Amino acid sequence: MKKNINLRYKTSAILGFAIIFALVVFSCEPYEITYETSSDQLMGEYIESNADCSIFWNLAETTGNASFIKAYGTYTCFVPTNDAFETYFTEQGKSALTDFSEEELENIFKYHIINDTIRTQDFTDGKMRTSSMNGRYITTGASIQGTDAYYTINKKSLVTDADIMLGNGIVHKVNAVLDPPVKTVAELIVENDAYSIFSQALQTTGIYDTLMIADNWYTVFVESDEVYARENVNINSYDDLYNKYCNTGDPTDPADSLYLYMAYHCFKDCSYMADLIQKSATVTMAPNEVVTITDKSDSIIINQTTIAGTTYPGANIKEENSDNICYNGVFHELDDDIYIRVLSPTAVFWDPTRQPEIEALTGIYKDKIETITFASDDLANVSWGEPSRWSTIAYQGDGNCIDGDMLSIYLRTAVVPWIEFKTPVLIKGTYKLWVAYRRYGYGNTIQTSWNGEELTKLFDPSVWGQTYNNIDEDEYYALGYKWYTELNMSSSRVCCVYLGKIEVTSTGEQTLRFEALTNGRGYFWLDQIQFIPVDDDQLWPKFDSEGNKLYEEDLPDYYGGIEALAE
Repeated sequence: MKKNINLRYKTSAILGFAIIFALVVFSCEPYEITYETSSDQLMGEYIESNADCSIFWNLAETTGNASFIKAYGTYTCFVPTNDAFETYFTEQGKSALTDFSEEELENIFKYHIINDTIRTQDFTDGKMRTSSMNGRYITTGASIQGTDAYYTINKKSLVTDADIMLGNGIVHKVNAVLDPPVKTVAELIVENDAYSIFSQALQTTGIYDTLMIADNWYTVFVESDEVYARENVNINSYDDLYNKYCNTGDPTDPADSLYLYMAYHCFKDCSYMADLIQKSATVTMAPNEVVTITDKSDSIIINQTTIAGTTYPGANIKEENSDNICYNGVFHELDDDIYIRVLSPTAVFWDPTRQPEIEALTGIYKDKIETITFASDDLANVSWGEPSRWSTIAYQGDGNCIDGDMLSIYLRTAVVPWIEFKTPVLIKGTYKLWVAYRRYGYGNTIQTSWNGEELTKLFDPSVWGQTYNNIDEDEYYALGYKWYTELNMSSSRVCCVYLGKIEVTSTGEQTLRFEALTNGRGYFWLDQIQFIPVDDDQLWPKFDSEGNKLYEEDLPDYYGGIEALAE
């Protein structure tokens, strides 16, 4: 799923701008992109010449970094004012930069620099698209101070002077020093008294020691003592938690239910809120167990599910206590307890451009205009046949597609005869498979295979889509097609075709393959792949051009609503 929304929960009406959530966890060294900015004055020259930035300039000189911010490049720098540094010194029990070690100063400086040019219009409600130069992420958001609205950095610092465009990047002045994370997920959870029961369970199960490993990434969902004390949970101490779950007498045993309960709250990656909304499920540290993730307009819900007609509401991530930055990951507080349970299949609306190597192309991914070509060994989760030197695929911008991008695949027997994807995590169950594409003028007949089994329905991505002007949606659905975006309803350039029912026999990643049966001069322009449980609504949600979900209740006057959106 592609998601482009306003700074959510509290600021869209105030700041009135749209942003794109992006996941950039990996690097992709073969692609080095240079961007020009709008001034000949360089970042270092600007900082050196501003009296209220003199301490930061002193920090750059002390750490030996003054020369590189005076050289050409593509940087974003958050520059604390002198007042910000004086406050920081007091908070740290110091009086000047000279009271810090060389390592500490280097870490502070590099945490304020990003090797990417990021304007405020690209800020997200969550982590920035590129990590800082010390390898750790910075988060952005918004805050109201009196009658004024500000961009926030790490929920603490306010941007007081934004988007200062310079010859080698962008400066944003801030009113607080960004304190680089030095403590692990385990340490930051345990030192918070609000999580005393959860913390003791981390320690007695030994999972604390795992979360102390600094070289790995972790995400943890945490329950507070207040949540445990609620009537529906009724856990008022660690002993209560132990008595409820520990079934072997040894909570360090990976087969023990208390160990599994705690492992179920952890997974091995670094997922901020912006990352979570791109997933429908994720594998936990409890073997073969997943949590589901549901993105609503005002919250992210963990493990909301319906079983035998009964809906279990799940737990909301508390936005005010989310995205807690740690040295080796992040943790989020939940407003209810979660535990291992049978989960029903959940719809997945998958954007196949969300490959780690593509997302790592900062400044290109989601800019809607660039085209980058890949060979089959460039993408870890995608492979394809290569009978010729032209057997490549491309990440390509296109304004007709969701979020303005797609995969361009020259799917024909002589060029790219087949392409195979590793899917996101899918929960065991039966789904209907839909493929959405941007129509190309020439086509080929394509065979789809699911986990090695061929589906009976063939399709041709040169088939025109139908619009609401010339067909009823129920009739269109009966023909094996549907409208999947607002543009799709009024334009025949994009199309979504039903390919058949598929079985997910075991929860996890699956294999989806497309194979050309003919050799025409046709491209397969792939926009989105949908896996929708058979008993779910197959027509809703749809998506707007930025990847936001649209539900039928959002458009009470069905056709008029679409026309109104276009105006």
